[in-house]
Amino acid sequence: MIDNDKIDSIADVFENRFSKINRRILIEIGTILNEIGELTPSQAKKLQQMYTYSYNLNKITKQLSEVSGKSIEDIKKIYENVAKEEYDWSKPFYDAKEINQIPFNENILLQNIIKSGMALTNNTFKNISRTTAIGIKTYNGFKDICSFYNDTIDKAITAVATGVDDYNKVIRQSVKDLGGSGLRLKYESGYTRRIDSAVRQNIIDGVGYITQNIAKQNGIDFGANGVEISAHSPSAPDHLPYQGKQYTNEEFDYIQSTLKRPIGEWNCRHFAYPIIMGVSIPANSESELKSMERYSNEIIYIDGSKYTRYECTQIQRKLEKKIRYAREERELYKTVKDNELQKRVTEKIRILTNKYIDVSKKAGLPMRVDRSKIIVSNIKKINNIPKVKTIVNENIRIFSKNEIEEIAKETNKIIDKYVEKESRWSGKIIVDNNDKLQYGKLWNCDIRTMSETSPHIILHEQLHARSISYFDRETYIKYGIIEEATIQFLCQEISNKENIEIISSQYDDYVNSLRKLNKLLKIFDNDTDFAVYLINIDVDKRLDWIENKINDKIYLDGTIEESMELNELLESLRG
Repeated sequence: MIDNDKIDSIADVFENRFSKINRRILIEIGTILNEIGELTPSQAKKLQQMYTYSYNLNKITKQLSEVSGKSIEDIKKIYENVAKEEYDWSKPFYDAKEINQIPFNENILLQNIIKSGMALTNNTFKNISRTTAIGIKTYNGFKDICSFYNDTIDKAITAVATGVDDYNKVIRQSVKDLGGSGLRLKYESGYTRRIDSAVRQNIIDGVGYITQNIAKQNGIDFGANGVEISAHSPSAPDHLPYQGKQYTNEEFDYIQSTLKRPIGEWNCRHFAYPIIMGVSIPANSESELKSMERYSNEIIYIDGSKYTRYECTQIQRKLEKKIRYAREERELYKTVKDNELQKRVTEKIRILTNKYIDVSKKAGLPMRVDRSKIIVSNIKKINNIPKVKTIVNENIRIFSKNEIEEIAKETNKIIDKYVEKESRWSGKIIVDNNDKLQYGKLWNCDIRTMSETSPHIILHEQLHARSISYFDRETYIKYGIIEEATIQFLCQEISNKENIEIISSQYDDYVNSLRKLNKLLKIFDNDTDFAVYLINIDVDKRLDWIENKINDKIYLDGTIEESMELNELLESLRG
């Protein structure tokens, strides 16, 4: 019997697949716009006559067609597996009635159910392959992809050819439409929906259709006289009173006729499984169902308003989508080099993420990292003085000031073996025992420490003198996480090679992200070379460099799962 988590997992795969193609196409269009913006007026005039960029539209539609075709093949296999699993689950009922269960492949009725489910799904994917059904929701209404693409490119080329000064201003509305809309599927009713969301819902509906209809057919075959409604929590309030309970077929038909949203339809995640009344034991006890009901209906206060926990799950889902879409927007705006739009959407992401964390924590709900790509941590904000916070009493001892100065000189020499950048250390060591955990490379390039310290801590601060010391306080505030990750990463690598005792720090999780990135991307053969290379990249360019490496991997041969993992690691380093 399939559960909601498995259905979500299946739907996630295809949603991510189409989300990836959506991002890729948006970035491709953005890249074209950026290329046009860098042309001279005379080059743009020639371009108007040559229609050089028309081939890109064919490329876009081909990508949509290919991913749709591949998805249809994959979905057929999944539907068959779901159907077989459901059919096998019912075998004990056949055995109890001493009825032979027709082999799965020979059961014509079941095969027809699968075909019917595929027919529903195929319709959506065929529409995705049609350029007239796929497009962008603009401020003037829906435009099919061909019209939007041609109009936008024509507008961009004209802007350059006529010598318009503010190119970004001319194309900004089109860029905002593109980023805010994403690729959308238009239905016959005129309603539009993003293709990744449409695919996700289509898969959920398809799996639900097959599961419910095979269960129904099984019930007819083995003589079921009732149904049991599956149960989950949190549950929608309209179906909460009925979940987990058993009803005769007549009772269930009556319930269905009275509900505005029938069970198993309209995005309902419940299933009605055939049973034999008086014989089938309920899956959940009365106390378990009561507990589910209390959990679903518990009131949560957020920003002065009250919500049930179920309502909080719906808020979560909306926020997850908004965050994911906003991140796609940011990628597009970055591609077209529109700094103003980048700043706006970055602030939007910050607000949405904080809201998501707040709702999740107050409602006691798990955060769905796999959908929204949000990396949530409890790490405190980094101070504006680069420093490593040690774990007290771990491999640390009290040194004299002379000993500390000697350690500083020695670690500086050790770093020379690995890092070419010149140190900006002032040569001064300040030993300060008046305040707890005062370790840091100060902005005048002195190094501050307590008497209770270690060579590893001094080494860490010396490495800052070859990195963030080339920048200012504001740069550290903005790029503090990748700076600390890089420094602690290289500090660990050097310490391993130089037999220096490693001290744990709050940045070790970030270091692990860098190690995983090198392993997955295969940038360098070993972590030491990777760490050395990173510190030689200016701190304000490190994340972009890593992101480019990720994009190279994804576009060349990356899978959906690899894309998700790599982007999660990158986001953890953004903070």
